[in-house]
Amino acid sequence: MDPVTAIGLASSILTFVGFSYSLISGTYEIAKLGSTTGNDNVELVVKDLNKLTEELRKHELKGTSKHETALTKLALKCEALSGELLALLETLKAKEGFQWNTVKVALRSMRKKREVADKMAMLTEYRSEVLARLLSLLNERQTSTHTQLDRLLNDRHDGLVSRLESLQNALNIQAREQRGSGQTNDEEPKLNKIQEIQLILSKLLESSQQPSPDVRVLRQLYFSSMYNREDSVRDAGRDTFKWILDEEVGDITGRDDAFVKRLSEESHDRNEKWITEKIDHIRSLQSQTRSNFLKWLSRGNCIFHISGKAGSGKSTLMKLLAFHPRAQEELKRWSGNKRLIFAHFFAWSAGKDEMQNTLHGLCRSILFTVLKQCPDLISYVFPEAYQAFSTTQYEVYIDEPFFRLPSLMEALQKLSTVSMNRQYRFCFFIDGLDEFKNEKSQGTSHKKLADILTGWAANDNVKLLVSSRPTDEFMSSFSEKLRIKLHELTQLDIMRFGCSQFEKHMDNACVRSHYTTLVNEVSRNAQGVFLWAHLTIGIILSEMSRTQDIKKLQDLIDAIPEEVEDLYRSLLESIDRRYQRKVNKVLRLIGAVRGCPAVSITWADELLATGTSFPVTRDIETYSEEEIEGLVLEANRIVSQSKGLLEFMPSDQALNGSVPLCVTFSHRTVHEFVDQNEQMRSFGKGFPKLDRVRLEIKIHLAGLWFLGPKNAQYYFRALTQRLGDRNYWAAGDEDRYTWLDAFERTIQHHKGVHPTTFLGITGRESILPGFFFDSNVSLLPRSGTNFSFLHWVANRIGDWEYLRRKLQGEPKLVHADGNLSLLFSAALSWKEQSTVDHLLELGASPNESIMVHKSKVEDEMDEMSIWVAFCALLASYIIILDEIHPTHWHPMFKVLRTFLRAGEVDPEVSIVLGRGRGYRGFPGDGTHVISLKHLVQQFDPDNVDAWEESFNPAKNIFEELRKMWSYLATHRIYDTLCGCWNYAARRWTLGSLVAAWSYMTTRRSNSNLCLLRNKYLPYRLGMKPERLLGDKAVGLYTFSVYSVILGDVEILTNGIELQIY
Repeated sequence: MDPVTAIGLASSILTFVGFSYSLISGTYEIAKLGSTTGNDNVELVVKDLNKLTEELRKHELKGTSKHETALTKLALKCEALSGELLALLETLKAKEGFQWNTVKVALRSMRKKREVADKMAMLTEYRSEVLARLLSLLNERQTSTHTQLDRLLNDRHDGLVSRLESLQNALNIQAREQRGSGQTNDEEPKLNKIQEIQLILSKLLESSQQPSPDVRVLRQLYFSSMYNREDSVRDAGRDTFKWILDEEVGDITGRDDAFVKRLSEESHDRNEKWITEKIDHIRSLQSQTRSNFLKWLSRGNCIFHISGKAGSGKSTLMKLLAFHPRAQEELKRWSGNKRLIFAHFFAWSAGKDEMQNTLHGLCRSILFTVLKQCPDLISYVFPEAYQAFSTTQYEVYIDEPFFRLPSLMEALQKLSTVSMNRQYRFCFFIDGLDEFKNEKSQGTSHKKLADILTGWAANDNVKLLVSSRPTDEFMSSFSEKLRIKLHELTQLDIMRFGCSQFEKHMDNACVRSHYTTLVNEVSRNAQGVFLWAHLTIGIILSEMSRTQDIKKLQDLIDAIPEEVEDLYRSLLESIDRRYQRKVNKVLRLIGAVRGCPAVSITWADELLATGTSFPVTRDIETYSEEEIEGLVLEANRIVSQSKGLLEFMPSDQALNGSVPLCVTFSHRTVHEFVDQNEQMRSFGKGFPKLDRVRLEIKIHLAGLWFLGPKNAQYYFRALTQRLGDRNYWAAGDEDRYTWLDAFERTIQHHKGVHPTTFLGITGRESILPGFFFDSNVSLLPRSGTNFSFLHWVANRIGDWEYLRRKLQGEPKLVHADGNLSLLFSAALSWKEQSTVDHLLELGASPNESIMVHKSKVEDEMDEMSIWVAFCALLASYIIILDEIHPTHWHPMFKVLRTFLRAGEVDPEVSIVLGRGRGYRGFPGDGTHVISLKHLVQQFDPDNVDAWEESFNPAKNIFEELRKMWSYLATHRIYDTLCGCWNYAARRWTLGSLVAAWSYMTTRRSNSNLCLLRNKYLPYRLGMKPERLLGDKAVGLYTFSVYSVILGDVEILTNGIELQIY
């Protein structure tokens, strides 16, 4: 039995026993938000009992020790007892009625009867046994549970250890008290102690299920495209680049000698000596290079630079070296008695993710690889993040601010320092320096990158192997003595590569007779560029289907342009006319979007067309598997006709099942050619200017339109990112509005047609107190919630003009309805906050109520005003951000000013806080209080006076009346009241006016407010909870929002779930 299961089962048994004991003794009270106990139904008690019984069945038990087996049997006994209790409740319900108060009185009267007394004794026995077994499991070293628990503790932070110690202490105290007191009838002290143990158990389970601080740091460093370029680089051929590490190349030499002999025979050229001398010269250069490189690997420092022309095989060589055993062997000699830590990164300018070609991505990749190998360094290089992660639960919004570029650079600098103080040596291989963005205006020039790398390698315990094209920035920054020019050393590699390619076609008579002659011609003309040789061999093999004349084939090789760009132009012109226009379109499409799902290139005509008609004007229909297979075959034909300019690669876009491949350029130089080639530019004049964002929207929308629900989550996130890019879209863009409407249509269509397979896009929820989480990863919507597209737009897109048009058709949506409110959704947005102002002008009010879920209580709802929920969330943000990133500013502060300036909300708000772990609830009641005004001022001390004015605006009754009259005139409410509008609308409008007048004319008494505040201790931002007696996990706790005091009413907010959209 794993430790989490063992502790979880023990906790479930204790919870069941405690519930059953209070039930049968007639002391159980139904806890329900906003209910009156007198009206509670027995069915609620039955429902609670069933839930607890179900919890007992959730644990899959595989224990082998006697204590683990005993826990399993005890759970089965509890299940049997549950059946008896349910039967007893049914009997009493039939006799006493449905009200719990009546049944509870009956149970109290039965306590002395044998049947009930026996059950109470049985529960007491079960409780004692589960505590004893749990204590034995924790104390006995030989149990599997203890062994696994030790392993778990080694992987976790100190908080888990302290919680376990607290549990053992509490169990030992309980055992001693039980032995000392014997059998006593006084259950109250025992129950209190049991509750304390249950609390520790629940927190221990919570700690074990949360990712450790180490894991949270690694999660933030990792990004999904980290290995995309590395995976796309072709592996070196059997003998390619073998010379750089292996001195023993006799087998290769033998094959080379045979090649020379055969070449002389084929060409009838008896000048074998000249050819041999040429090969020997190349081998001599390779031998000298190998000696220098091995010396650097085993004894050298600083930076070793592999320079080479585009397409010369730099990335292939770097991949070979990164995983070659000999390279690791030599590096271990360099590290000596210190531990070698190795990391590599392959940059890629054609990658969609900026992490693949920026300093930010390089730092994250290197740090992730290093810290994964050395988790003991995590707390040293990221001390603030580690400390915060030891005291908070995992939340993306909490974790991300620690990993901005300055923090990453500082962490890498600390690695250099730690290498001097500890037993580590670091070696980093970085491929493609010229692939990094070269934006001097943004401070990310290639020269600056070279300087940063030189700084890293200044420490004797850090060295780097880098590769790049021979550009001035890198050639001048790195030592000439530690450099190889790869294109000058690869002629023999190209010869071997050519042989391996032609030998695959030995069934062709011309190949059998003349392939060595052809290989020699290719290797001579390639000038060290593998890419040129690869493309040329493809051309020759294709031409062999038309001619077997060796002279014509040699003339063809001589006619092929020596420069790669000229070769691309020649290939483009040679494409079959039937496919030329289609291939050109796909080249333009890939050039704009840097690669797309294979099926998408079959839509190139529609995607490149002007406007938004595709796929919007089509019927929404999901393609069958046969239809998708047909599209993939068509995509294969297009790629095969591209003469090697396009290729397939595994998709990095998380597309499950039907679209596993992505089409992209075969090499970075193809992308450069398509961008700069005059023929492609001339071809593009007949089409609209390509825009990456708009093209990707069409691609993703078409995928959602035609490929069905299987990949809905990917398309949903991609479209959210593109349509919500506020730096791109201008106000009033009609294309955006068309696509938003189409997006809504597809979501509603798939949810209607595929209710069981469509990966539900459910509402984004928030648990108070704390940060948001997306609930759209669940297969089905949460009970009582549903996705609202309009509220999603308010929260994630933030385009007021689009919302305004929608509200013209449905003006009632301005106001809160059920558990949704446009004002609340917009108030919590990271987008432009003008939507909040516009909604207030249309009559939305933060005093409107929304329905909220009580956490962990299914289908239980209550009302809460938008203002209260907003204040609770804002306070949570402030407390969290003050701990992890005091300078961070959230748009919610602007919304706060807007609400206060509007004059509709009560600024007399106080926040009650309590001691808890993380921000998702805590044990006990609230303990401290602070006004929202003082909390905000403490967080933003530079604007104390401005906040003072915002919270205490000068009120003028005549100005308020003028605002009301202006509102009446603007919305023609007077005409509405006098007209033939329905009764419900008139009643709502009159109610709003009465409420507004009441708010302006009522003066509150502060007496109740003072009484409420005096219940709690004063809180100041940055305070930590005091230590509780016997609790060793003090460092793990922080303050969390418990409730909000509005006027003279305290409103519980802890554990409330809100729907955002």
